[in-house]
Amino acid sequence: IAQSWMEASAFQHEHPKALVRLGNHALEKANAQVFTSDNESAASLVQKAMELYEKAGLKGSAEGWFNLGHLLWTGYPSGNEEANTNTNNNDGSMDNENDRATIILPDKTKALEIFRKAIDLGDYDAMYFVGVQELSSSSSTAIELIKKAADAN
Repeated sequence: IAQSWMEASAFQHEHPKALVRLGNHALEKANAQVFTSDNESAASLVQKAMELYEKAGLKGSAEGWFNLGHLLWTGYPSGNEEANTNTNNNDGSMDNENDRATIILPDKTKALEIFRKAIDLGDYDAMYFVGVQELSSSSSTAIELIKKAADAN
């Protein structure tokens, strides 16, 4: 019954926290599908999670943007960066002859764009993460973001 209340909050009322929670739930279900080699179901669930996170972000959820950015940063499953045997499907998903579990390859440029949306909404985790990433470029913005995130805690 809790699931039905959550879905009503998310889909009927577009409550950002409910959208994020359902996105998290979709990813948990996707994890189970990947381990059973049901990659088609996993891909559908990951896409659903991404859509829910984006919708939550558009409704003002910094957590929605952060979760979407994290998913884009790591790819899905995380750390799966196969080279040369992947085929880009022009929708962000990948086919791989040797590893069908690769659903989304990391897109660090897009992830940083999304993390910046979380920062615009005051997300301190995103500030710290982006700040650390930008340290290698000696950016004064990086230090500002890290300080702001540290001051919040």
